Amino acid sequence: MQTKKVPQLELSCSKDELRPIMNYVKIDKDFTVSTDAHVMSVFKTVDVFEDEFIESLPEYAILIHREDWAKLKNCSNVDLKISKTSKVLEVSYPKKRDVLIKVETEKEVANYPLWQNVIPTDDNSVRVPLNDIGVNANLLAVAQKILDSSVGMKLEFFTPKKAIICKSLNTTVKGYCIVMPVNIDNMSEKINTFI
Repeated sequence: MQTKKVPQLELSCSKDELRPIMNYVKIDKDFTVSTDAHVMSVFKTVDVFEDEFIESLPEYAILIHREDWAKLKNCSNVDLKISKTSKVLEVSYPKKRDVLIKVETEKEVANYPLWQNVIPTDDNSVRVPLNDIGVNANLLAVAQKILDSSVGMKLEFFTPKKAIICKSLNTTVKGYCIVMPVNIDNMSEKINTFI
């Protein structure tokens, strides 16, 4: 099965082994998601994989470790092989050896965070002036790499405590990232003293 351009979702996975579930990219028939609790990447699975792969997905979500996800870059084919004893991705490349990647489930690792709950929507959030929200530029840089947005990003702000939605201005990039805001309540007094 041919693959589409695989986004660098390993960049928004945690490297912290104390939260092992956040070391994984979660894939189900609808969404492909990764998060480290500061940055979250969300893509429709149909925008990452071909229909044949999606049809082979089980009813439950599968998990791919961030180190293995990074191996999907520049691949030409990805096939999911599920037996009673194992689950693997068979990854093919145009000019190098094929790779087998172990696939896990939440039952084997842990329950994935309820990522849908942090996504602000117009019906549950009110937009606020930009000067009330702090943003970590390093987290925005991670989001920009994932979205492959050399043309820039559109940021959607809601409240000072709600996640910030980052979307590429490149219309061929279908997914988006979520970046958590920085608490500036205590910082705002210090900043005003410099102005």
